[in-house]
Amino acid sequence: MAQRTGKESFHGCAFLKATNEVGGTAPEVRAIAFEAKRVLRDRLIGMLERAEVPRAEEIGDAMSLLLEGAQALSLIEQSTRPFQAARREAEHLLASLRDVGSKHRESSPEN
Repeated sequence: MAQRTGKESFHGCAFLKATNEVGGTAPEVRAIAFEAKRVLRDRLIGMLERAEVPRAEEIGDAMSLLLEGAQALSLIEQSTRPFQAARREAEHLLASLRDVGSKHRESSPEN
């Protein structure tokens, strides 16, 4: 997504734009957008689960919000900066989970 953002042809998320334009009068548009966002969120959660990340659903929600926010801001700024910031925050979040996990294993009575 970040690669497309810096281009003049980038016009933001089509699902968000369609919902904004007609979602109030066309519930089917809102339903399609909701499903697209749900699929993305579920994909993120699935990747986190396969990587055995603790609290995968909670972290997937957070990463989904980071991504959605980056999409919105990148449209306004016409830059990739929001995606870069979102990636950094996602990396920090995952690193903090690894740190907590390793500290937990170190203090475990089994060690």
